[in-house]
Amino acid sequence: MIPVRATFEKRRRAKYISHLDLMRCMQRAFKRAGVPIWYTEGFNPHAYLMFPLA
Repeated sequence: MIPVRATFEKRRRAKYISHLDLMRCMQRAFKRAGVPIWYTEGFNPHAYLMFPLA
């Protein structure tokens, strides 16, 4: 996997979206766009996404 760095901004009504909902939304957006996502290993794999300043 190639690390991808992107910037985004939560504006207007989107500023009320919780962190978990934002992570779910971004995961779905990356999946729909065909961006390869690294998943954790284990019984229930989860997408490995980091938003350090979100």
